[in-house]
Amino acid sequence: MRKTGLTFIAIVATLAIAAIAPAQRMIGAMPRHFLLFNPKVQTELKLSDAQKKAVTVAGGDAVSADEQGRIRVQLSQGTDMDAIKSALKKTITPAQDKRLTEVWIQRDGSFALSDDEVAKSLDLTADQKKKVSAVFDEFGEEMQELVMSNGGKVGPEESRALREKTKKKLDAILNTSQRAKFEGMKGKPFKWS
Repeated sequence: MRKTGLTFIAIVATLAIAAIAPAQRMIGAMPRHFLLFNPKVQTELKLSDAQKKAVTVAGGDAVSADEQGRIRVQLSQGTDMDAIKSALKKTITPAQDKRLTEVWIQRDGSFALSDDEVAKSLDLTADQKKKVSAVFDEFGEEMQELVMSNGGKVGPEESRALREKTKKKLDAILNTSQRAKFEGMKGKPFKWS
């Protein structure tokens, strides 16, 4: 159920983001710092009350989580995603940020390759970065096509199938040593339930 909810939210966010300026787009993985809104992630990172409050303030009206921890992203034309991400990053310590990245990579898998810091950590070549970008462009187009062809509704199975297909394409871009390093970036397992 958790994956279904996250997938649905990712679809809604993807569609909403299509209307925002290209610099503000987030096709691919949900920005890792958005996981700071999830109560289980807050507990895992041992966020203080002050940090939790700072997270809420940073998200403003654009980002929140419901009782089940599902992230809600409601973007408008004036939403400055970079400012939100920057404010969220400033609320946590480097150790918390490291663990957050591990949890995020466990959740999003190879979709995390869209993140500049992950790409840098894996020493992706310029050619690999182009391939990653092309895969995400294709994913966005296929998702939009899926939504349009189904009257604005996408079932969890269809969405999951498209994400899995995309993950396989992204995984194939990495060489053996990059795959091993990426696997190591997941850290200790995180339990969502």
